[in-house]
Amino acid sequence: MQEIGLVEAGYNILILDDCYALKERNATGHMVADLGKFLHGIEALSSHVNHHGVQLAAHGDNVYQTCAVYPGSYGRELQDLQTWHSWGMSYLKYDDCYLTKASKQSLDILGNRDLIKINQDPDVGESISPFRWGVNADYTFNATHPAEYWSGNTSYGIVFMILNSQDTTQEMSFNLTESWAIRAGRQYSVYDLWSHEDVGIAVRNISMKLPAHGVSALLLNDAGPEPQEYDASCGFFYQCSVRLIHLSSSRQNEEH
Repeated sequence: MQEIGLVEAGYNILILDDCYALKERNATGHMVADLGKFLHGIEALSSHVNHHGVQLAAHGDNVYQTCAVYPGSYGRELQDLQTWHSWGMSYLKYDDCYLTKASKQSLDILGNRDLIKINQDPDVGESISPFRWGVNADYTFNATHPAEYWSGNTSYGIVFMILNSQDTTQEMSFNLTESWAIRAGRQYSVYDLWSHEDVGIAVRNISMKLPAHGVSALLLNDAGPEPQEYDASCGFFYQCSVRLIHLSSSRQNEEH
């Protein structure tokens, strides 16, 4: 890699994937390097590749056992991080393998044809993106409370994805025209992508109750002009104060 210029080009991380440790931890619960594969230990290998400008990286798994039935790190994350650090490893590839069973809810999510259809939308270039962050200021990053209000256009309609990043049930609402894909002065039919049901007609605003870390997934389609009794069309989201649909009773998924 060094001789052919790949290290200089930035290919400078060497990942030891599965099977570098013994299949059993030692008496203190630490992973043990397989000296049959690494005669001088992993620390020596790390020192050697560092000398050539390459970092040695570890493979870990957020389960009890890896795919090849080596020790996983579930419940021992800190201990294994300390072990990898002591071996001179500075990067971690962390997987979620060795799935031996799945809950009905997980299978329902993985097999949700409505969401798969949105994910595999043939219209390339119109992504679902945040229109409001929620807990934190817009256009900021926070791993604990990421952006909560998302929308975008698809071949099948306008998608809204609303995430409750908090640990308690929250009342969440938004004005339709906060999404660039919505036309002012129109009402929209609402389809729940989790329950696969039509849940009503929305005019200007949608409100819902979401459980802790729940996600609402809605598909909206134009259902004609707003009813005539409403004020002039609101072209800006902050002008839209009418709330015609409330989704507190619709089923919201509790995993994200």
